[in-house]
Amino acid sequence: MKRTETEKKRWRERYDVRKVTGMCTVHGKLLAVDGKTRCQMCVDRVEKRKSVARVLGFCVAHNTVRAMSGKVICHICSDQERDRRKVRKSNSNCQVHPKRGAVFGRTVCQACLDYNRIQAGRLKHAVFAHYGEKCACTGCSNPFPGLDFLTIDHINNDGAAHRKQIGNSIYAWLKKNKFPGDFQTLCWNCNMAKSRHGGVCPHLVQR
Repeated sequence: MKRTETEKKRWRERYDVRKVTGMCTVHGKLLAVDGKTRCQMCVDRVEKRKSVARVLGFCVAHNTVRAMSGKVICHICSDQERDRRKVRKSNSNCQVHPKRGAVFGRTVCQACLDYNRIQAGRLKHAVFAHYGEKCACTGCSNPFPGLDFLTIDHINNDGAAHRKQIGNSIYAWLKKNKFPGDFQTLCWNCNMAKSRHGGVCPHLVQR
């Protein structure tokens, strides 16, 4: 049954009041989860529905429509998101926070840039906490130059082929794959010298 304009207005007013007071917009007597407009019961129900949809291969939003290959959304969701992104880009708005203006020359706002910078720093620290914050070359004159001067090296000298497969997101790939053993920490000097001298750092040859 379609709602009348009066019913829609009443529903919107009730929704706004519940949102402002921190109550669930569906179950008005229950508190909403922090950062959301729904209570824990609503959140659990939605997550359960999404989990079932993923297992059966359906879209998590339109759970009667098949999801696209390798994704959790259908072609309807994909087309809608593409249209929304076009509108945000034309209006110079952030792709994540549509009500905020994007930084000049970027597609996201300053808050997104700050968040991404913090997350990238945490990821980098996690990677070097595993592989060590010291240059692995035994002939290096400055093995502790600081994180800004360290990089991850492919021990088997297959970095170019590996980057073609995964792109430049090496830190994220290492964490996702539980820090495999074919990598080591080198300073930028040793890393570049190794790549230019047949996969062997000149420090080791000169010794």
